[in-house]
This record gives sequence, structure tokens and C-alpha cells, in this order.
Amino acid sequence: MTGKQKIITALVFGLIATASAFYYYLNNPGNDVGVACTQEAKQCPDGSYVGRTGPNCEFAACPVTTNSDKIILRAKLNQTVERLGLSVTPLQVLEDSRCPVDVQCIWAGRVRLKAEILSGAGTSEMILETGTPVTSETKTILLKDVSPSPKAGKKISPENYEFVFEISKR
Repeated sequence: MTGKQKIITALVFGLIATASAFYYYLNNPGNDVGVACTQEAKQCPDGSYVGRTGPNCEFAACPVTTNSDKIILRAKLNQTVERLGLSVTPLQVLEDSRCPVDVQCIWAGRVRLKAEILSGAGTSEMILETGTPVTSETKTILLKDVSPSPKAGKKISPENYEFVFEISKR
């Protein structure tokens, strides 16, 4: 083999090795760039914390715990849910100042919701705020969570909101 043939052979093997390494790099799942979520955490009603996860950086679901004195209900706007002798109907989102998942904030924000509450004492409208319990004559109502999580520059359509309520005996 001549010197020129050795150089050409070395270049061909070098190109094949470089192409193979590049192909491996592009197809190795560990090299995915992906989405970097902020390091915020949300405290769940049971005292545990969850972080943001997934391609949309939404908070992971809180663990659902139920017992005979505490139940979890989910409802959309104008949908009535009932349990333990109490009905809750979300009527209108008055405020949604939650921090968008793709923005780093110094305050997590809140949701304020006008809801109709029907109990043994009658019907009333209440303003519920995430994380702040309100009481009826025999029950405590907590607006525990609201989905979907907001994204910067995108308005959440009213029909897409879902509310999680925790109802417990006083």
C-alpha cells in the first residue's frame, strides 16, 4: 500500500468514525435538550410538596387522600358537584394571577372563584381562593387546585378550567 493509499484509507475510517459518533449522539435519549422547568414547588393539602414536571412544566398531581370526613371533588365552570350534603357550582373565575409555568416568579399567584354553595341552610354565593378554606355551618370548603397551569401570553379559555375542591366536616 502506498503512502497516498494509507492517507485515503485513514481519512475514510476517520469520516466513518465521526459520522458514527455523531449519529449515536443524536439518537441517544440522554442527550435530549428538552425543557428546563423552574424549581418552584407547590404545597399539597396533605403537607407534601410537588414540583413541575413534563414537557409543559405543570405541577405534578398532589397525592389524593380521602376518608369519611374529607373528600375531593372536581368540577368545571357551571358544573355542580355534591357530597356530604353540600353542593358546589363554580360560576366565574374572578382572578387568575398564578405564575405561568414558563416564567420564574417571586409569587405563586392565586385563583379567586365565585361559586354557588347549596347546603341544608340554603343557597349562597361565596368567593373561594386557592389555599384558603371557607366554612359553611357544618363543612369546610377548600379550593385545593386549579388546572390547567397558565403559560405566558396565553389566556385560559373558561371551558378549560377544572377546579379541585376539598370538602371536610367541621
